[in-house]
Amino acid sequence: MKKHYPYLSDIQFLDKLYDQHNKTIYTRITVLDWWERPIEEVQGKIISASISENGDSSVRRTASLNVKIIDKDELYGNINSLFSINKKIFIETGLKNNLRHIYPLYKDYETIWFPFGVFVIQNYSVTHDLTGISISLTLNDKMALLNGSAGGTIPASTNFDSYDTLGPDGDLHTEKIRINQIIPELVNHFGGEDLNNIVVNDIPNRIKMVQRWLSANPLYLYSSLSNSKEFFYTTMETESTISGYTKQMISYGYDCGYTFTDFVYPEELTANAGDSVCTILDKIKSTLGNYEYFYDVFGNFVFQEIKNYINTTEWRTVFNNYQTEPDLQLPYGYNRVLQSNVYDFSKNNFIVSYNNAPKFEMIKNDYVIWGARKAINGNTLPCRYHLAIDEKPSLEKDWNITSILTDGICFDISMDDKIKKAHYLEPEPVGTRFNTLDDLKSVFPEGIVGKYYLIRNESKVYSWVTDMESYQNAVHNYLTAGSSEDSIQQSKETSGVHTAGYVALDLATWYKGDNAFIVDKDTDWRNILYWQGLIASKTGSDTGYYWAELCNEWPKLYDVENGEYYEDKITAPSAFDWWLDFIDNDVILNKFSVKNIGRRSFSRVETDCNCVFEPNIPDIIMVNINDMESQVDVRTDMTLLELKEQGLVPVQVDPAISDSTGIGGTFNSCYEYIRQLIQDYTDYNETISLTCIPIYHLEPNTRIHLDDPESGIYGDYIINTISYTLGNNGTMSLTAKKVNEKM
Repeated sequence: MKKHYPYLSDIQFLDKLYDQHNKTIYTRITVLDWWERPIEEVQGKIISASISENGDSSVRRTASLNVKIIDKDELYGNINSLFSINKKIFIETGLKNNLRHIYPLYKDYETIWFPFGVFVIQNYSVTHDLTGISISLTLNDKMALLNGSAGGTIPASTNFDSYDTLGPDGDLHTEKIRINQIIPELVNHFGGEDLNNIVVNDIPNRIKMVQRWLSANPLYLYSSLSNSKEFFYTTMETESTISGYTKQMISYGYDCGYTFTDFVYPEELTANAGDSVCTILDKIKSTLGNYEYFYDVFGNFVFQEIKNYINTTEWRTVFNNYQTEPDLQLPYGYNRVLQSNVYDFSKNNFIVSYNNAPKFEMIKNDYVIWGARKAINGNTLPCRYHLAIDEKPSLEKDWNITSILTDGICFDISMDDKIKKAHYLEPEPVGTRFNTLDDLKSVFPEGIVGKYYLIRNESKVYSWVTDMESYQNAVHNYLTAGSSEDSIQQSKETSGVHTAGYVALDLATWYKGDNAFIVDKDTDWRNILYWQGLIASKTGSDTGYYWAELCNEWPKLYDVENGEYYEDKITAPSAFDWWLDFIDNDVILNKFSVKNIGRRSFSRVETDCNCVFEPNIPDIIMVNINDMESQVDVRTDMTLLELKEQGLVPVQVDPAISDSTGIGGTFNSCYEYIRQLIQDYTDYNETISLTCIPIYHLEPNTRIHLDDPESGIYGDYIINTISYTLGNNGTMSLTAKKVNEKM
């Protein structure tokens, strides 16, 4: 049943219509046959009616009708009765058009009708009492024909993602099916829905698919300095950078670019006997993410991206110009400009009541997400991202560490994790000076691992190790590769199979007195926290909440002695095991900071997170120069034009390179996960409800604006549920969740 409602998109007209003080409201029930052809309008029999809409359910609309009937021939047992199992029901409500003299465009519409949808009878009950016979009908929208309750059951095990076809060589070939083909064919074949009534939006035919480099030999990407869209790949490294180009090395297992391909389901998409159409649709929706499917008010099946205009995909990479461009130091920022509410309730004078239910327990200001990343050698290592709404420390002037400490400090290779750490020098026993190594041995014939002593005549620091060879290997691994000289002096003492003894820390730097160690006031704020915690651990004072993780993880990323990041860490943040970040320059969020409300922590092990930061993928489409189906045609530029229209940069590659790539894009970062957590766990996550005169054109999962300072309601909200009672005394109840667009 198709009807035309041209005024539904005229918001200005509808606002005037809703604002009328004197309204005449109508309800129209039309009974349809199974093919949705009108049979009869039901008049004078409807006792009561209500409709509910739920944005979280695929069954978007449900309704209930209480109908008066004359005799038993109108009951469900008669297949020809109006409310038998083979009927559908179309519901509309209408407002008398008193604006025809103001809006001549709609002067021919005596009543402005609003459709509520086509419904299937789900449940049926009969009441016979002194007043007569009445029936109560529970109605679901047409999704009942897809979820198995009134249709849509899949009778046998079925594969939906691919099919076998006979190729030109006479062999069977498996062809993948595009997602935007799977959905309409599924709904049409197993749900019986006419193809003309199936709408699939926001799913393109072709997309970029991440490619991963799978060769043991590195891949090199050269980028032109004069043309930002000119690149080429090679597996042959030159002695120096080619003139006019910069070079980027891509190692095994890292994403190296994209290919432009059909948008297909990434794995098997199968149903078992007894599953429903909705079982498969749910799998597709879950894979795509921010999508929904439902039947609209016109009885059309719709599959689309949720139109709530919450910006949940825009992001910035932390290390891209992190310290040189201040505007990029807000990696959690969202687009705050977009405004897309469909109705502004601040102008509505007919709201009966507001209710606001902020959830204090949902406010968090300290987030820790644990994941597990796989190293190049195949080992699985824990990784962690820690974000807090807290104040970053700062130094007003350079900080003289040894003016705080009586004893000096030194830097040595930690045998536990093979990284360079800061250590304290042990104080000399009263009345004793370690002028020579023999002086030290006379007091401590065998030292303790982790204790460091100054030998004054040599101006060196000595430490005890239990395995000279392992220690020496650790130092060599730390130093520049290729060095053949021993960088540590040893006094070897053999005991069994191990070589134990004191080693002179030529590698380490000792700071005391005139060689006082200075922490630059411009150092990274994490380094300030590190040194504050280190000093506090020596003096027995409070080391701070973050010291335990800083002590173990910070020296892996940052040279605390020289005050700079290690170059290999900056260029490969996807290999991080840990990261700590603070938000302290957001006015709205600072009200939730640790100093204002205490520490409210959220910590979780998330098995899907396999890195701290996702790798930076070159935004390049790799085109196999010998692939006739995707090759850029230099005569017509057809494929090249197609790619450029998508804003993409195509680069032809040798088949040897193309054959050494596979499907990538499997990185799921703790960073991205935390960004979504901030979206979910700030601004009180208010759930509001209101009761008002009905606004009939509203839909779930769309944005509205409200302004009621008395109840603390202000801003944009996403509609979750709507319910209507139909008739002249009808009202609308609505629930919605606060939009937090800032994160």
